Amino acid sequence: MILGYSQALDSLRDSLDLCVRGSGQVVLVNGGLASGKTELLQEFSEISIGADALQLSATGSRGESDMQLGVLWQLFHSAPLPSEMTEQLSRYFGREMMDSAVPDVDQEAERYSDARVMHGLFTMLLGLSQERPVVICIDDMHFADEASLQVILYLRRRIRSARIMLVLTEWVRPDLLHSVFRTEVTRYPYHRISLGTLSLCHIAELIGERLDDPARSAELASPYYALTGGNMLLVSGLLEDNFPGGQPAREAGEPVPGPAYRQAVLDCLQRWDLHLFDVARGLAILGPDATAELLGRLLSMKPDALARQLDILGKAGLLADGRLRHPEIVATIRATFSAEDTARLHASVAELLYERGAEAIEIARHLVKAGTAKMPWAQQILRRAAQQALVEGEADFATDALELALLESQDEKEHLELQSLLTHVAWWVNPSAAARYLESLNTALFEGRLTQQDALAVVRQLMWQGSVGTVAEHMEAMTCGFGPSDTRALTELRLSYEWIYGSPREHDTDSIRGRRGKTAHTRSVIGSEAHAATSLYSLWDQGSRDDLVSSAEHILQGRLIDTIPEAGATAILLLDHAGHPKRAAHWRDVLGAEADRQGAITWQAMLGGVAADMALRRGGLVAAEAQARGALDLLPSQSWGALIGFPLATQILAATAMGDHEQAAELLDQVVPESMFDTVFGLRYLHASGHYHLSVGRPFAALSDFERCASLIRKWGLDLPAFMPWRSDLAQTHLALGQRKRARALLVEQLDRLGSGGDLRCRGISLRLLALVSPLEGRIPLLSDAIGLLERSEDHLEVARALADLSQVHQELGELGEARLLARRAEQEAKACNAEVLSALQLKRTPSRPAVKQQDEQPSAAEGATALSEAERKVATLAAFGHSNREIGRKLYITVSTVEQHLTRVYRKLNVQRRADLPSGLSPQFGANGESQRPDGRSLRSA
Repeated sequence: MILGYSQALDSLRDSLDLCVRGSGQVVLVNGGLASGKTELLQEFSEISIGADALQLSATGSRGESDMQLGVLWQLFHSAPLPSEMTEQLSRYFGREMMDSAVPDVDQEAERYSDARVMHGLFTMLLGLSQERPVVICIDDMHFADEASLQVILYLRRRIRSARIMLVLTEWVRPDLLHSVFRTEVTRYPYHRISLGTLSLCHIAELIGERLDDPARSAELASPYYALTGGNMLLVSGLLEDNFPGGQPAREAGEPVPGPAYRQAVLDCLQRWDLHLFDVARGLAILGPDATAELLGRLLSMKPDALARQLDILGKAGLLADGRLRHPEIVATIRATFSAEDTARLHASVAELLYERGAEAIEIARHLVKAGTAKMPWAQQILRRAAQQALVEGEADFATDALELALLESQDEKEHLELQSLLTHVAWWVNPSAAARYLESLNTALFEGRLTQQDALAVVRQLMWQGSVGTVAEHMEAMTCGFGPSDTRALTELRLSYEWIYGSPREHDTDSIRGRRGKTAHTRSVIGSEAHAATSLYSLWDQGSRDDLVSSAEHILQGRLIDTIPEAGATAILLLDHAGHPKRAAHWRDVLGAEADRQGAITWQAMLGGVAADMALRRGGLVAAEAQARGALDLLPSQSWGALIGFPLATQILAATAMGDHEQAAELLDQVVPESMFDTVFGLRYLHASGHYHLSVGRPFAALSDFERCASLIRKWGLDLPAFMPWRSDLAQTHLALGQRKRARALLVEQLDRLGSGGDLRCRGISLRLLALVSPLEGRIPLLSDAIGLLERSEDHLEVARALADLSQVHQELGELGEARLLARRAEQEAKACNAEVLSALQLKRTPSRPAVKQQDEQPSAAEGATALSEAERKVATLAAFGHSNREIGRKLYITVSTVEQHLTRVYRKLNVQRRADLPSGLSPQFGANGESQRPDGRSLRSA
């Protein structure tokens, strides 16, 4: 019966009690690898010494098994003996043996196994036992030399009535035992103790000795067992790592393997059979592919020999289900490999798996670890494995597999195909990672050396890089070459182009004609199936809702790996803008879960941007900011490329609306690629930047952003209020400047363009702003209509603003009760959005009854501005308009350091602390763009 450690120790105590009472005892302790035999013997030795027994001990060793009488020599040197006994031993064995550090190995065993000598030794030990009990402990008896074994057997046969106790330990390895010796030992009555691995209870006891918390000790027993399998040596090492000096190394939590644990693993494997470590290394290399058959072939071991080794490892607790039980054990063993050994073994495993017909991805894992793909079948295996890995959410491994294939590829066509695959796979997790292949692939695409599928991956990468002209050119060629089976892929690519760039540009057409010599117009080619590029944005406002939902969900129902993220994002946003927010949220969650499962980082980032946009449209500022920030964190800025404006603009708008102007300013200070301003997201960025400047009291900087945005919108044919309400943006700016007439004209124009069936949210915002420039008596119906529309669109932020404006109107009409009620509602809506207090801003921005009719004019210069030099005035003016130090330096052709020095002097002369405090009217002759201006605000250059 296998005993636990505590039970075994109790059994030894019982035998010692019998020995003390005059009954000689023989105890044979056996156990598997590192089962605690040595620890048990050491602890029992302390107990026997405490019982005033004479303790004689020795340890057998593989390396000393041929050293005759080596074990016996250890016994007689393990404890101080009386001088007369030393003299007697000298007469029996020769003085040179007793005085030397080690016995003379050249002497013959027969000399020391002479019956006369053995009887003399027994008589001497018997005499000692009459004074006090004698306990002889020999560890690893199976390694003892033959001469020592003969002496031990002589003693064993004669100690039945003596106060002598013989404790021997051995491995559970029949092939290593001396069969004659063991037969003689077990021929007479003896006690047998078989040790197994430690139980959970015993592990909990060991932890409890170091941690004064029984409940916690019991909880920790399971994770300790998971790491050790109850192996005494490993448990001891793990305890040493986590309780150095007997004290917790950290708050008592899950055990953390350290140096002692890793050394215990190696000691456990190296102290046993010489081949045991080889078997463990083979298991570490094979990993989840490990089977007895495959392991035997890898190590060239016969099945029965391998079975014995695996049995040893299993009984020692190192295996679980035939494999190394814990990754830390695997890592410890692998750390002993040289680079050459690792490559050789993994290459061998790959060969074996290929011969067995294993899955491509299983074979490829070993090829990648081996770093070689020279086998004739390796290229095809790596490509198939990459495709499988991508489906299973292992994009990083797919990249590794394809890069190895590319490294070993010698064929030019195959080289291009692998580069295209790498571009597709790398884009899945990090679009910028594929940039190194883009130049050669772009050239190959122009030369017609890529397949249509490979071309798609290249064009998508170019879109993200902002190469609008090149993208349009490639798409024209692809449209001409695609067949009916490619309709979905091309449609999604067109949808992505429209979402990123809007309508095709005329300069793109010129580029196409120049490089390809074709006469077809890009606008007609790209827009043929999607009903012209502007249809994407016009659908948000006036397209067929049934057709829209059907088309959008058709795109979203495809496999994630086959759907372009930009097209998926567009489809979700179309559903949201078309009045189907629940369907949009459903698909966002479905695709998000699939992207998480597959590890599709780019998809996750894109869907984060979509979620942020949807939250912002409903006034969910906290959620919008968090989702946008999360999307930006998922991909580095260079991977976002020209699309960075999508989440960045949302985050800026959310921070601005929450009154976190410092964060918004930091976001606007980030360097963005110039190519972003060739995309629709550049317009969103300008829109966000303008609202930030407006909120911090820099209307001229806001005016510059909104006018630039409006100019690009008209140029690109995207003048759709539902897409970008630039007229209401400009109207708010003119209101801040007191230019009510201009503001009203813009708002009326925007409402006319929206019509009665336009976007509810945009129409509600327009009506709210129109009320601010209308007579007092006409504001209530306008604001009431605005609130109704905004509530239907579920934009709580704009509802809060409209309620605050309506509260102000009732206050001015003397209806204070109604004003207070509306103010409370506005405050509740604002708090729900986490927006800054709105009513005070509304009162400050839009005085309802100006004493004097406002004229379109520039504000006066700030007091104290006359003390500024011309250079300081220019720098201060641009700073007041919201330009960064870097932008000011570029405009004025001075260094950033010089800009900072000028601003320091400006702050001191004007007695201000920061940029936001600078007056915007410092120089009527110097505009927001760094150009001299006329009194009416127009640039002299443009005039």
